Amino acid sequence: MTDPARGHRWAAFSRDGGYRLTGGLPIVKIAGVQRHLGVDTCELTTQFTPEAYGRLARGCGVVVHRDGEQQFGGMVGSERRIEWSGKDGTATITVRCLGDDQHAADRVVLPSPLADPTVQVADYWTTTARASTAMWRLIDQQLGPSASPSRRLPSLYMGSDPEVGTMRLWSEQFAQVLDTLTSWGVLSGADLGVRFVTTPDGLRADVYAPRDVSAGVRFSASLTNLTGWVLAETPPEVTHAIVAGQGDLAGRVRRVAATSNAADLAWGRRIERYVDQRDEDDVAKLQQAAIDEVLQGGGSTTLALEAQDGEAALYGRDWQLGDRVTVHVGLPGELTVATVVDLIREVAFDVNPDGSEKITPAVGTSDAQAVRPGPTQAAVARLAAGLAKLTRNK
Repeated sequence: MTDPARGHRWAAFSRDGGYRLTGGLPIVKIAGVQRHLGVDTCELTTQFTPEAYGRLARGCGVVVHRDGEQQFGGMVGSERRIEWSGKDGTATITVRCLGDDQHAADRVVLPSPLADPTVQVADYWTTTARASTAMWRLIDQQLGPSASPSRRLPSLYMGSDPEVGTMRLWSEQFAQVLDTLTSWGVLSGADLGVRFVTTPDGLRADVYAPRDVSAGVRFSASLTNLTGWVLAETPPEVTHAIVAGQGDLAGRVRRVAATSNAADLAWGRRIERYVDQRDEDDVAKLQQAAIDEVLQGGGSTTLALEAQDGEAALYGRDWQLGDRVTVHVGLPGELTVATVVDLIREVAFDVNPDGSEKITPAVGTSDAQAVRPGPTQAAVARLAAGLAKLTRNK
């Protein structure tokens, strides 16, 4: 299917359990979201045939290309539905798919990856390395080629390591692998991301460092490559962290950290959080935990954009998911009220039956979303995040 306005060609393929493409799928409609850190999603509607229905069975998947580049790759994960209308004789298949990042979301971090989960010999999975190398090793050992045979994801192989980011000790136990990668991407000092790509050799896991194209790629209403935007700013969840280690009552070892982020301080609040790590006696680790708590609890500035291709900034040529870009926020012909230079964290895409496409990027801090959740969804997400943090801090 080709976008009639710009000539972009979209194509969809079915994929078997070994990540081999098994045939094309005529596109009736596609809607999906790519994420810099998180699970991609895609809903594909195609014409029904018994053969196509068989190629989209449990354990199979879908790969979507735009101009020959992968926009989505993942498994039939949420729903497979057939619809038929006797009035006009049309029949379609709709599949809701989860990106291959879901495999990392499905696994927990075992301290001793090669040991039986009931017989763990280490307290934490640890490595001292640059952030990208730590993330690369975590994938490799928890679900990649170096994982135990029972936990290894078949046909997964590792891409290259960019060898960038903060050098430090990284450790985790029993959190979900993808949650850990997301946290480390935020703490990396390099805004690292993870992607899984379907290739002729199987499924490749990449840790990547964002490209900085902010000097050349700019979005604004006045440049006509921005047709709509939603700017949202939220205060920090924590500005001062107190981490308590081993000891009793007043005798416990404690370390503190405070934010120096001017945007967080501008809210005029001192937001303290107490973190209980009673099993830890390493003062350096307690200090690092306090620093991490503040970094992960920072405020956010997020932008959901409705962008359209223009010669100044073509999607797929000049910018893509994970790139650092510049956005000038303001009405057409009026003063700019804010300039945001940050990563494209999500890209939502919709391809309609007439072949036209709509691309919606989200720019900003780590919770930037191209598709904004409703109030109920947001409340549930905040509750889930809070419970996960409580679990990690026990």
